Amino acid sequence: MRSKTLQYCRVSILLFLFLFLSVSYYVDLHDELIKLQGKGDEIIMPRKLDVVVRRKIINSTTILENYNKSEEMARFENRNNDVLMVRSGETSSFERFHPTQNSTSTALTMTSPSLLYHTSKNASNSSVYTNIVNIEDNESFLWRGAQSRLCTHIKKEKKRKMIASNKSVVKEIQLVLVIPCRKYHERHQHGNFMLGFYAMKLAAVAYQVDFVFRCDEEEEEGKQYLLWWLQSKEVGEERISSFSSPLSTLYTTGTNMTNIENYDYSVNHNLYNPPQPTTDVACRGMGHVALHYTSEYAVKDLRRMAMELLPSMHNKGMIIDEVAIHLRCGDILNPKSISPNDKNYGLIQFQAYRKRIPSTVTSIGIVTAPFEDENRRKQDHGSGLLCQTLVRQLVDYLHTHFPNTTINVRNDPSESIPEVVSRLILAKHNFCVRSTFCLFPSIASYGTSHVQSGGTAYFFDEISKVYNNINLMDEPFLVTHDIKDRGFNSTLQWLTESNIA
Repeated sequence: MRSKTLQYCRVSILLFLFLFLSVSYYVDLHDELIKLQGKGDEIIMPRKLDVVVRRKIINSTTILENYNKSEEMARFENRNNDVLMVRSGETSSFERFHPTQNSTSTALTMTSPSLLYHTSKNASNSSVYTNIVNIEDNESFLWRGAQSRLCTHIKKEKKRKMIASNKSVVKEIQLVLVIPCRKYHERHQHGNFMLGFYAMKLAAVAYQVDFVFRCDEEEEEGKQYLLWWLQSKEVGEERISSFSSPLSTLYTTGTNMTNIENYDYSVNHNLYNPPQPTTDVACRGMGHVALHYTSEYAVKDLRRMAMELLPSMHNKGMIIDEVAIHLRCGDILNPKSISPNDKNYGLIQFQAYRKRIPSTVTSIGIVTAPFEDENRRKQDHGSGLLCQTLVRQLVDYLHTHFPNTTINVRNDPSESIPEVVSRLILAKHNFCVRSTFCLFPSIASYGTSHVQSGGTAYFFDEISKVYNNINLMDEPFLVTHDIKDRGFNSTLQWLTESNIA
């Protein structure tokens, strides 16, 4: 009997130890889960882990599932402090970007696009999930109905958000676009891509969602590409809540290139009417989308680029002219490059510049494309000599009327597109005549912008009411097919005609 009692005690002790260890294990596991949930936006898994944890929302409950790391992710195992995100655009591989040092910035964990979330707690202590929505190729940059498809995609996600909210789960939406900016740069359609970029921002404004844009190039390479400078500085920075306060003027002192601090710039604090764009005006296509609502973003983005580039431009010996005339010359002299019904592109008479340039300026720069075909866009090939003749005609005209002013042709192929854009932004006076390339630099200009109305500048009617440094011109205008009908020599004669003394 004694041995049976002893055996029973041993079994009881073992059972008690087993239960104790089991309870301890599950308590520890529960604590770890609570810690993960409590960290809110700070979900960054250690790099040495052999698994990637993803969050999946099912019936308002967070379930943690382990997934083996892919070979593509393993390539980045040695890069500490990198955050992985899904890459949209031309490939579907994984890429990285560097988080900022801001402790409040959001960290993203790599998962499938439709299952990528980060979480935080709101004031009512309910879970707030951010759904990362990737913008696909056919939803980006305004091409062939892209804006409509993007808005449809956002609308579907907003409906899902409403359903989640009814289940006591608040679900935020963040649009993400990551592209190979070099490949987009090589298409030589920088103005069109700027229009498309700000159209995507406008969709985010209208639907009240976040927008994050990234290039996949390294920093030193990316600085050569205009889109690289338009990247979101950090995840969550592009949060859009209101349009009530305009950006402050970014005057900068201390540069020996130009006295930017003396430029006259102010903004109408009422901005646009209505102050918030509707989804209807935000979801239209090229030539119709209400891009004036993104003017404050362009001011911030492009001025920041120009000021960051200014020291290196100075070190290269680049001089910023007081007056910058952007002269689009290439496809406008080649009717085969432009549709016969296109009324957007062409030339204004040279007197338009003469009337608006102060007599006291010391330098005028004509910003145009290089004349050699190897440095020109494909659609501009064969027009280099004609453009050279036209530009020389403009130089002679300006020399005649501004004899004490230095006239420069600014088309050095060694200058990057961001540097060329910065020339327009930093000049005291700039001219933009029916070209997508100069539209947003005109908005961001520290000086006075003179923009030919109509055509690609259709949204400047509203902008000119807000910014007192943007003047709309309504000058006599020859479109491409008018130039063809007249002939080149007759066109040169028309350009130099004058009805002012």
